[in-house]
Amino acid sequence: MICYKLKIKCMSDSVFVKQKQKDYSYAFRKLYNNFDNKLIYKTIAKKFNLDSWEFQSLKDEVETKLKQNQIFKENLNKKLISIEKEVEELKLKEDKTKKEKRKLYNLFSVLSRIKKSLLKDIVFGGKALLREINKNLGDKEKYRDLKEQYQKSRILPVFICGEAPQIGNRKFNFEFKNNRVIYKSRLRSKIEIEFISSKKQKNNLIKIQELCEAKKIPVTIRLSTEFIYIAFDESCLNGYRLDKTLFIKGDKENNRKVYKDLEELKLRDKKGNRYLAVDLNPQYIGVSICDREKDEIRVIKTVCYDLSKLSCKLKLSSSDKKQVYQNNKRRFEIS
Repeated sequence: MICYKLKIKCMSDSVFVKQKQKDYSYAFRKLYNNFDNKLIYKTIAKKFNLDSWEFQSLKDEVETKLKQNQIFKENLNKKLISIEKEVEELKLKEDKTKKEKRKLYNLFSVLSRIKKSLLKDIVFGGKALLREINKNLGDKEKYRDLKEQYQKSRILPVFICGEAPQIGNRKFNFEFKNNRVIYKSRLRSKIEIEFISSKKQKNNLIKIQELCEAKKIPVTIRLSTEFIYIAFDESCLNGYRLDKTLFIKGDKENNRKVYKDLEELKLRDKKGNRYLAVDLNPQYIGVSICDREKDEIRVIKTVCYDLSKLSCKLKLSSSDKKQVYQNNKRRFEIS
């Protein structure tokens, strides 16, 4: 999957979208904390003005977030068990070196942090901001600014799942040639949204629209008043999308053949033994293109990109043209 985060140029009804974001965010938190209670599903949908597909999209996103949190905690538990074993081994050792004593102290600190993390649940808006708010209760101005920032960070973009049979997405009409989409809400007339995109993004989006019109690809949208996020399966652009209709339930041989045919398609007119290796460093990026031939590796080409000039301190003010130029080079060309 690939997701384009595109800056919104203009929107015909930003007030409605802002309120929609708030309703969606409240509904998200309510459903996240009561996901297993199916009796309140209709109440949430009605209270926060969500139609059946908007609620289904919300449910899918909440379920994904819950799974992510569960996996995160499972990994923390594994790490906890591993560290506890290491601690026990160090504790049993009689003559500890200074290095081992320091390591044992550090491991106790890590254990304490992990145990605290396991007891805590997700904080909508960010734990770091919440800590800063609690630290600055006495400073009224800073407290007010931090609270506004925290409340703003709790507002989520509206998430709408894509569907291939619904020309990509049932809630949006795409006009990517004109850098425009139309949001169709049951509570409002159509909302026109214009966004800014690069030439490459626009060309890819035009191809995606053609696939949407042929009902071959779903396009998932996240919408806020500032950005629109357009997510799609990039393999469709190259014709490498896995066709799930070819699978037959219980027929392992057929299903293996589907995967094998896709791999062969990807390698057509390509060298199966060619590799690209990348070495990332703060000031240099090394690239090597190699061919593996039996037990030997033959180097085809090597490149080294020198970024050291961009890390030099210019000792200029942040508003200086040279400093702004350097910052932009770092932000947009490297990161």
